[in-house]
Amino acid sequence: MFLQLGSMSESRSPETTSSLPMGPPHGPMKTSQDNVELCRRHQLCLGEQTHLEALNKGSFGHPELCRKPCQFFHLGTCAMGRSCGYCHMPHTGSPATLDRVGRVTLRKLPAGRTLELFLPILYARAEESDLMMEAAPLLAMLAQAEAQSEATSHPAAKKSSDRDPFKEIRKTLRKMTFSELVGLLCRNCDKEAFVPQVTEELMSLRENCADRVLI
Repeated sequence: MFLQLGSMSESRSPETTSSLPMGPPHGPMKTSQDNVELCRRHQLCLGEQTHLEALNKGSFGHPELCRKPCQFFHLGTCAMGRSCGYCHMPHTGSPATLDRVGRVTLRKLPAGRTLELFLPILYARAEESDLMMEAAPLLAMLAQAEAQSEATSHPAAKKSSDRDPFKEIRKTLRKMTFSELVGLLCRNCDKEAFVPQVTEELMSLRENCADRVLI
């Protein structure tokens, strides 16, 4: 579900408070099943409140737009609190990463070819995450950079082969979040003129989607 940033508060709302157990029950004796359900609701409310209190700058737009997880927070020792630039929300599993061959292959690609590889996956990811409208300016920047790169480059003749040399790379990229994809793209095109503008737009996108946190 999505949580709204405006919901952050030191006090609980009446709805949340009413769902928590408040001392000994009154009226008919609760059955064991009633107690199980009450405990479950209590845990859900406490869990939601924990997420709200943990929301910080690095967590904005979790999980598609947030920064990488804060190791200190998950050890219970992050002194930065809500000003921390890394994500304080729970992340399941290990992040998708390219192997050494994939990293070397990607690094050797010209910027235009890298954009050609990443853009369809970024569009698909934005669509799947319901971010297409918000991410439209960033995607337009990348599409323009790709068009300019194609106009100034001299593409080499394609070799006739049924083998897709980027199959494994694409497979890994499709497992990444929108933010991870943009970050990896910019790191591999770090000398290109479009990178600072795209990086700034990604930061703006996080700010604009700060209240969209999926847990």
